[in-house]
Amino acid sequence: LSHCKACRTTYYCSTDCQKRNWSVHKTYCKFLQKFPRNSEPQSISCAKIHSSNVRYEDVSVPSNYAMFRTRALPITAKFGYPLVMSRLVENLPLGQDTENHHATWLNIDPESGFAPPHWQGGIGTVLVAAADGSPFDTETLGAITDYIGIILDNFG
Repeated sequence: LSHCKACRTTYYCSTDCQKRNWSVHKTYCKFLQKFPRNSEPQSISCAKIHSSNVRYEDVSVPSNYAMFRTRALPITAKFGYPLVMSRLVENLPLGQDTENHHATWLNIDPESGFAPPHWQGGIGTVLVAAADGSPFDTETLGAITDYIGIILDNFG
């Protein structure tokens, strides 16, 4: 077994396996370099998108929050500002109260312009953060969702 030389926490069975996983690991690797797993959790500023009324709120979460172990949102990684997101409640019923259009937008595939089915409804309130744990706020989130809105307009 070999490990990632940058974060020294992720192990691979071969160099080939490491190369195949790099697109997924790259962002988490940067996070682990700032916030090592064995360190005391630190507070990271992020944003909350409330469902249905699309209201943003500045919040913070600990650096050991599970959201930081997820893959960066593809559209945000594509334009160079990788974000991660997590629902506050999973498996919500479909309906107007659980719609969250901005969360859906952040999950679009940069090639097709569509979000995966599980990000098209029943979303509820979500947390969004910079994938590398850098400070992130509602003003930045607003600029990013505005930009994604322009991208979506190009898909027609």
